Amino acid sequence: MKLGQVILFSTNAHLTSTFLSDLFDLEVENASDSIAIFNDEIRFLVVERPKLAQVGNNIVFDFNVSSYDELIELQKKVEFVNYRLESSGENLNILANEKSPELLVHEGVQFFFLTDPDNRRWKVTLLED
Repeated sequence: MKLGQVILFSTNAHLTSTFLSDLFDLEVENASDSIAIFNDEIRFLVVERPKLAQVGNNIVFDFNVSSYDELIELQKKVEFVNYRLESSGENLNILANEKSPELLVHEGVQFFFLTDPDNRRWKVTLLED
C-alpha cells in the first residue's frame, strides 16, 4: 500500500502552501480550487475551506530526518520562514510563539515541533541509522 496524498484544509491555502513548500522544499502546482505541494516522497493537497480547517487541528505530522545536520538545517529554515512571513505583514499570532522551535530530547531521541499558519502541529524527529 502507498499513501496517495494528504489533504490539508486551510483558512488561507496560498499562505499554508507557501509556508510548507518553503520549509520542506516542495514543488507547487496550482489548481482551480486547491494547491498541490509535493516531492518524490509525499504529496499534500491544500484546499481553502476555513470551517474545515478549524476542525482538523488535532493531527500531528511526524517527519523523520537521518542526520543531526539535517535536523538543525530544518530548524533554521523554520526560523527563516517565520521571519519572512512576519516581515511580510501577515498577522500570524500562531507563529509568534514559535519563531525558533526548541530542540527537545526524549529517551535519547532529538526532535522539535512547529506550527503551520492553520495551527496544525508538525514534528521533526532525528532517527539516525
